[in-house]
Amino acid sequence: MKVPMKTKKAKNSSLQLKSFQVFVAVFTACLTLIAISAKAQITYQSVVLADNPTFYWTWNSAQLSGGNYINIGSTGNNVNSSLKPVTTSATGLSTSTTGGLSLGTASVYAGPSSNQGWYSAYPPPPTGVGSNNNSGPSSYSSFVVEFWINVGTNAQTTYLISTTGTQQILYGFGGSGLEFYGSGRTGTGLGTASEFTPNTWYHVTMGYKDNGVSGDVSTLIINDGTSGTGGATFNTTALQGYSLPINVAYEMGMQYITPGASNFTGSLDEVAFYDASSLTQGQYDAKLASITSHFSAGAVPEPSSIVLLGLGALGLMGWKVRGLRKSLRAS
Repeated sequence: MKVPMKTKKAKNSSLQLKSFQVFVAVFTACLTLIAISAKAQITYQSVVLADNPTFYWTWNSAQLSGGNYINIGSTGNNVNSSLKPVTTSATGLSTSTTGGLSLGTASVYAGPSSNQGWYSAYPPPPTGVGSNNNSGPSSYSSFVVEFWINVGTNAQTTYLISTTGTQQILYGFGGSGLEFYGSGRTGTGLGTASEFTPNTWYHVTMGYKDNGVSGDVSTLIINDGTSGTGGATFNTTALQGYSLPINVAYEMGMQYITPGASNFTGSLDEVAFYDASSLTQGQYDAKLASITSHFSAGAVPEPSSIVLLGLGALGLMGWKVRGLRKSLRAS
């Protein structure tokens, strides 16, 4: 019996629609699996480590060992480079990048007389740079410091990140905002406290490029450096001949090892130091840009995943065409 043309066309259209629906469902499932896989593989810490920090401290449980937080930078895990609590310590919920990567847990500081802070005993220098007996270079002439910060209401002026009894690396708040503090101070050449809204998380990149003393440049980049993200960019030549010490103990949120009136109020997270001493100006600029991009880091499928997705899509399309041909021949 001959099938009426309209019935045959309707049947073919129905088969095409079902086949297309199956194709869309399988293709969507592939995309979902790749997205889940990418998020599982990419963490904020992996993004930071890709830029090869010398010292890198994060207050997540994965880095907690015996009550101390280990350094996961290029110097490797060493008992002396772990952060230890000063008298008391506190942690709390951190934030996420604008790309959706969670930072996990942050260190929290309750301000004056809180006795809260962290310090490292005596970080060893990178291999080939020197040793704990100070043979070889003891500092970096050019460097980048990165961290996330949440400034509490009425935060005291404090030595935010310092070294015991020598140079105060980062100084800030009260009326000053953020500045490098070494042989001198960058002063108001960098961002003031007005750039930081209390109880709001910011990503901060601070770099110092040694250009022969007279041309030394300090840079502060908040978030991605643009006002659209609540960020800003500042440059100054106010600080000359600065260097970041290597063979010293670092402290977070306190003035020296003894708690006092200048203890920080707020939270710090994901503190990293990068050696830029051997970089050309172009390499330094690229390094600064890469570290700044951590603010918006997100889970992006690796090229291999994209290739697999493409091959899968081609296979599905071929399967769909073959299925349609068989259905049409059977009808």
